[in-house]
Amino acid sequence: MFIRIKYGDHQMMLVNTDCQRVHFEEYVRKQCPLNKKEVLDLCDQTGQLVGLPSKNLSEYVSTCTQERKIYFPIALRIGRPNHQVKEVRPMVKNFAKRFPDLMENLDAQTASSKPQLLSPLPRKKAQAQQKKGKKLK
Repeated sequence: MFIRIKYGDHQMMLVNTDCQRVHFEEYVRKQCPLNKKEVLDLCDQTGQLVGLPSKNLSEYVSTCTQERKIYFPIALRIGRPNHQVKEVRPMVKNFAKRFPDLMENLDAQTASSKPQLLSPLPRKKAQAQQKKGKKLK
């Protein structure tokens, strides 16, 4: 199952979602560099967030995306200790000008619903837990 991700200045990548979240994020982060304090999420063409941060690192991305759809990468800054969204930063150049309705939808979702998000595990800890066969929380 593949999705298209639009990012940067009119760039697009085709991504296989039949993989665990940890591997998906690693690949997307190479293409769309994020600050270490930011968490990756995706939004569809209606501005609806996928909710990647709420998924386990071992969960397959295909469970929360739709095949052949276009998504935009979103960098979320999460507050401590309540794990609520503090800042939403689309990783598309001039996103607010090009897609004003999507930006409104994103702002409304993060302001009103304040989604519960898991804090990201450090990569080494997550990989160690996967090797031991433990469920990630």
